[in-house]
Amino acid sequence: MRFRRQSGVRYFVIVQKFEPCIDQIIEQREILIERLRDLDGIEVFDSDSNYVLIRLAHAGEVWQQLYERGILIRDFSSAPLLENCLRISVGLPEENDALVTALRSIVAALKAE
Repeated sequence: MRFRRQSGVRYFVIVQKFEPCIDQIIEQREILIERLRDLDGIEVFDSDSNYVLIRLAHAGEVWQQLYERGILIRDFSSAPLLENCLRISVGLPEENDALVTALRSIVAALKAE
């Protein structure tokens, strides 16, 4: 009985410790999705996780340019059923800002070509 009680207390402490982080991720995810949806040429899929999946033309090239700017995301553009898709981890506000700014610039430059 005592072991279960201690386990329950530990679980409660862990939840209290991580709940603010989880709340921040959820808040930042919603902001990120909204900002990505404002960009032309990007399809944003709904998400309930700490990742956001987007589809856009030239995804492999966009990934490369982001990489060259020090922004790391996952390239799924050649995976079956995920053609031209990139997976973005929800980050801190300044990381998300840098990503959106870079994406806006890269996508605009690719459209101008």
